[in-house]
Amino acid sequence: HRMLHELQVHHIELEMQNDELQRTQAELEQSRTRFFELFDMAPVGYLALDRQGDIREANVAAAAHLGIARDTLLNAPFTRYILPEDQDIFYLQRKQMAESAMLQQFEIQLLRADGSSFWAELKAIPTWNDEFLIVVVDINKRKLTEQQRIEDELRAIDRKSTRLNSSHLVI
Repeated sequence: HRMLHELQVHHIELEMQNDELQRTQAELEQSRTRFFELFDMAPVGYLALDRQGDIREANVAAAAHLGIARDTLLNAPFTRYILPEDQDIFYLQRKQMAESAMLQQFEIQLLRADGSSFWAELKAIPTWNDEFLIVVVDINKRKLTEQQRIEDELRAIDRKSTRLNSSHLVI
């Protein structure tokens, strides 16, 4: 009788532990789902790169910025999507990040799948396992507005200079 009672007690304890494990597993799955929804639906691009610079994870916004299917991004070298003239900037920032383990923020031009380019602000930080995470923000409109403002200012200076030079000739 005593042995049977002990087995029944252990059986009840196992059922309670099983119920607790199932509840914890459901909470974990709900948390995981919430995280991936936040990751995937974020308005900025997120990329996770391995030590070699290959893309291990990408969200919907990152794929949209680059004009390519997310599955196509996975395992591809990130440098494939950096304008050749800006590759050195990326390598330098990556080196500094690896040496300092600090957030690096910089602007470079990225390439879309159709061959066009756009300005992006990157915020990159190393993770505990020698990988790094990159936040990609499309700043193309801002850069084009800045460029247009600079060109307008240069034209205004040129017009003033031309007027000054022509008024000088008249005197």
